[in-house]
Amino acid sequence: MRKGILFASFITFISAVAQTEATDTISTRQLDEVVVKGEKPQVKGKDGIMVVDLPGIVKDKPVTNILEALGYMPGVTNNNGMIWLTGASNVTIILNGELTNMPLQNLYQLLYNTPVDRLKNVEIMYSAPAKYHVNGAVINVVLKTPTPLDGLQGQVRAGYNQAHYGSYGGVLAATYAIKDWTFDLNYGLTRSKSWSREETWSNHLYDGKRTMIEDDMRRIGQNWNNTIFASASWKTLKLTYNGQIISDSKSWSLSSGTLGNYTNAYNMLSPVGYHNIALRYAAPFGMTVGGDYTHYSENRSQSLFKDADYLLGSENRQAIDRWHVYVDQQHQLGQWQLNYGAEYQHSKDHSSQHYAMSDNPDFDDILNEDV
Repeated sequence: MRKGILFASFITFISAVAQTEATDTISTRQLDEVVVKGEKPQVKGKDGIMVVDLPGIVKDKPVTNILEALGYMPGVTNNNGMIWLTGASNVTIILNGELTNMPLQNLYQLLYNTPVDRLKNVEIMYSAPAKYHVNGAVINVVLKTPTPLDGLQGQVRAGYNQAHYGSYGGVLAATYAIKDWTFDLNYGLTRSKSWSREETWSNHLYDGKRTMIEDDMRRIGQNWNNTIFASASWKTLKLTYNGQIISDSKSWSLSSGTLGNYTNAYNMLSPVGYHNIALRYAAPFGMTVGGDYTHYSENRSQSLFKDADYLLGSENRQAIDRWHVYVDQQHQLGQWQLNYGAEYQHSKDHSSQHYAMSDNPDFDDILNEDV
């Protein structure tokens, strides 16, 4: 009877020890939370194209527009608003794989007016394919394509800059999509007034004598600047308009010194206008057909005074009309891609200059060019 009690107690002890060891095994132990973090590469290379995740790079930077964001890209410098690419003598900026054909100043103004939230990524090509119609390096700014789920999206921005004079302006950017249609609008209006001063002293040797010439130059300018970019797309058919209208543009150069007091006044007699309208269609079999029309016009006068005396003046006019059409074809041959196409451009430049109180001959010329 006593042996049976000892055996039962031993079995109970072994069972308790086994339960204690089981609670400490790996299969039953509760682990702390494990978090796996991954980072998207900022630069990826594919088929000779460097794709830069610029939105990720400038995510925590004080950037509000695309022009400012480009200065944070690897290998790109923003020198007083001018974009340069390391290793390239010159670089062309295009939008969504399309050459805009707008003046560089207009393109920079458009990038400055476009919110950085619209940016998808940026592609860098040191040797652009033929389909872009560009020789040399290219920076392709790829914007997000609005979808019907996004609805109407927009942003309004205003700014003021105080230097010698105050300048101010505002920007309206909006996108909208419905079914197969997408619409994009970007409008900027700025009022600028600038002032600068430069003093020079030069010691000239003339007729065996040293002559000190002093000059105090002040420059003043003002204008209203309107920039417009609008596009409407239906599937792969896209109509785009971009333009710039500069009004109330005046500038003065005031010089006083050893040679006397001079005033050189420039005045735009009518608004400076740049207008470009483009149509582009991409076929499903690799063909792209497009064309655009550009018109530029200006009419300005220049007057030179010494003290209150009128010395001479001139009136200048320029009107440029340009038509451009192209067709491109692309074939995918395994890992190879073949691009070829043709384009034609015709331009007409009508310029004239008429002088007042001057012996210089007037001219009125028309230049036609076909490429």
